Amino acid sequence: MSKLYDTKYVRSAYRGLSRQAALITAITVAAYSLIFFIENNPVAGFCLSISPIFIVIYCLMHENKPFMIFLASLLSLLILMVALLLSFIFYVGKDMGFHYPLILILPMIALAGRIGGLSKWILAIIVGSGIILLDYYAATHTIAITIDNPLKSISPVGQLMFRVLNTSILAYSITWLAKYYFDVITAQQGLLITHATKDTLTGLNNRRKIFESIKQLEAERKRYNHFYSIMLCDLDQFKRINDNYGHDFGDEVLKHVSQIFTEQARESDTVSRWGGEEFLIILPNTDLSGARLLASRMCEIINQSPLHINGETIEISITIGVATLNDIESFDNIFKRADAALYRGKNSGRNQAVSEQFKP
Repeated sequence: MSKLYDTKYVRSAYRGLSRQAALITAITVAAYSLIFFIENNPVAGFCLSISPIFIVIYCLMHENKPFMIFLASLLSLLILMVALLLSFIFYVGKDMGFHYPLILILPMIALAGRIGGLSKWILAIIVGSGIILLDYYAATHTIAITIDNPLKSISPVGQLMFRVLNTSILAYSITWLAKYYFDVITAQQGLLITHATKDTLTGLNNRRKIFESIKQLEAERKRYNHFYSIMLCDLDQFKRINDNYGHDFGDEVLKHVSQIFTEQARESDTVSRWGGEEFLIILPNTDLSGARLLASRMCEIINQSPLHINGETIEISITIGVATLNDIESFDNIFKRADAALYRGKNSGRNQAVSEQFKP
């Protein structure tokens, strides 16, 4: 069952994490093979022969593979890894850290998006208890062909190499898991910020974001004596478009106009959807003549850019009210003047930019 935190990004990132685990395991087993070869141990050939299996598992975990194939590959990876490490513990000895990689199963469980909270705790307790019992058994039992009496002895140098390798794997994997967790949190935080500040239809800033920008501009005005202009834009006869073509076409018109606004605005400008078919554009350090010039150009471009969709051609025009902040005004005052200019433009033919100057 899908969870609230089981997002597409989390699933994709978890696949990447699992593939990384398979790749690390393949490299690790190959490194084991090299150490066994140096020790003139016949297990070297066995390790070298099974290392490609983990490469195959790595490939089967790709994002374009169905979930069931990924799940089967992940389970195969975990089972093979546990079986292999346990066999090394019993064959080589308990003091070389072969049980260290088993600890990494715990964060793999914790970071799985498809597993619920209670299930994670149950699995973590089972796996953690198994690791603790294994370590306890390794430290307290000395019988033939066991952990303390391996079938094939390893030289002190070989033991050191195994210990360093297994410790390095643990340290690297913990670092990688921390990076994975950081990336997921950062991405999810970015999504939250986007949902909070962006209009879902057009991708433009919403009112919340525009007020944040205004607050920043007001602070800069007081500190640096900066000023700004605003453009209040309204689509002409938008209701007629919805009535004649349907709301789906109306949405496409809004997105089409939003794209034009974004392309024509400067990098420093803030373009937002104010509500319905209204848009608000803030122009920092722009006087009234400059703002009106830009508004007139936008009116012309939009009027010359009809929307072609599903064999239909929809003619579009906008009316824009323009106003520039006076030293003694607030945003509410300048907005009222832009709204008044917009109203005059609507009543005098539409498809034009109209400005409203400050009147003491």
